[in-house]
Amino acid sequence: MDDLVITSARTEELKESIRNAIIELCVEAHQEQDFRNLFTYVSSGGLHFLAVHDESLVSHAMVTTRWLQT
Repeated sequence: MDDLVITSARTEELKESIRNAIIELCVEAHQEQDFRNLFTYVSSGGLHFLAVHDESLVSHAMVTTRWLQT
């Protein structure tokens, strides 16, 4: 896969088209429609890692701060 490109971006830097591609990828991978609400749950400052192959998003990972209240 010589044409695999991996990039990273903060949540607030993601264009709408990339956000939509992330959502579609997550829905397909997890067979869970609730991923359509992903960016209502993700706060700004999250760090996203994106793998693109032949101009298609093929992988996504995210690191973000989450708070737990007891």
